[in-house]
Amino acid sequence: MVGDFVYDLVGARRAGMRAVLVQRPGAEWKHWADASFDRLADFVEYLKEPVPLLPWEYRSLQGRDGLDELARCALSIPASCDNLLAVSMYYAAKGVLNFHVEGEGSVTAEQWSRIPGLSPAWLDMPLREALGFLLESRYPLAGLLEDTSGYSMVAVDPEEQGASH
Repeated sequence: MVGDFVYDLVGARRAGMRAVLVQRPGAEWKHWADASFDRLADFVEYLKEPVPLLPWEYRSLQGRDGLDELARCALSIPASCDNLLAVSMYYAAKGVLNFHVEGEGSVTAEQWSRIPGLSPAWLDMPLREALGFLLESRYPLAGLLEDTSGYSMVAVDPEEQGASH
């Protein structure tokens, strides 16, 4: 979505779309956009030789290089971890892109209670399905891995699962 007003950006976010802001160089809310071009002519020039944009969800990382580094790693979490969903969302917010759930399981009452806003319909949903949906709805580049070969694996210690994140 290309727009020049905050409501354009809000609408894009609500629809799960990418947003480009044009012709608002001093806008306080330009951080909501995936890209901002001070002039429409600048945007047209960009379109002649476009490069991938860094989604706004990952702007806190050190640019595309930080994101590329994280793309080589995967976080491995045991299905028995009581705060698997909350911990995964915490690390996704830090830029982790790849997640692996060790074992099988369903969303428990304990896991469900740690994610505010989830409907009770999520109880007993397969963990992988629940985590996949949560990641997809908030972090466009994050996802679940079945095959972890080729990734540097980082394990979450089940003993530290009670740590607040």
